Amino acid sequence: MLIVDRAEDGVILTENGRGERLKLTADMCEGEVKSGDVLIRRNGKYRVSRRLTDKRRQELSQMQERMFGRNQK
Repeated sequence: MLIVDRAEDGVILTENGRGERLKLTADMCEGEVKSGDVLIRRNGKYRVSRRLTDKRRQELSQMQERMFGRNQK
């Protein structure tokens, strides 16, 4: 599982759960990839896992609410 830090000019910079960075090229991925997406590898290609991406974004949102209060975005 990789988390996209940023994607620009055909290069996708990611980080794994251990803090290690990995640079991918657009041809290594299927579909549109954007910052914050969670990528999984299937059949030699990386693809966005909507389920894991949504779960991660929800967890981050809840963490922000706990840290900064419910009215902050």
